[in-house]
Amino acid sequence: TGQSNELWSYGEENYRIMKKYYDIRISMHDYIKQLYDEASENGSPLIRTMFYEFPDDKKCWELQDQYMFGSEYLVAPIFHLSEFEREVYLPEGRWEDTRDGKVYDETSVHGATDGGRNFATMAVPEVEGGLEKRCLYIRTFEIGHSIASKAIL
Repeated sequence: TGQSNELWSYGEENYRIMKKYYDIRISMHDYIKQLYDEASENGSPLIRTMFYEFPDDKKCWELQDQYMFGSEYLVAPIFHLSEFEREVYLPEGRWEDTRDGKVYDETSVHGATDGGRNFATMAVPEVEGGLEKRCLYIRTFEIGHSIASKAIL
């Protein structure tokens, strides 16, 4: 287009936000490469419906507003202007909120429950239109008594 398109071309405030997400993308390089390899080997999509990862969970077949990025990251976008809170369905397993490190599992009840499954209500701080905080949960795996995860936000 002939217009400047470097990160710094959009002002200091936008630069800070874009740089943060650029750095996250770079830190996820190995994970994203693994997803591309998996897609090449067996056709698995990078962006997956919830039922793709949790086919036995009936609720996952109904969800239309959250998805998995590969098998580890549950993404729950905010879709509406001036909306800073939403409900997120967490399938069975251990989940870590990447914003605050809080871990949810089958024994934690946060918000309402549906047949033993958790619904987490996420409040997104009203910071610069919510651009800096994204609703992202990561699947965590217990190793001994510690939790291994790759929180990125």
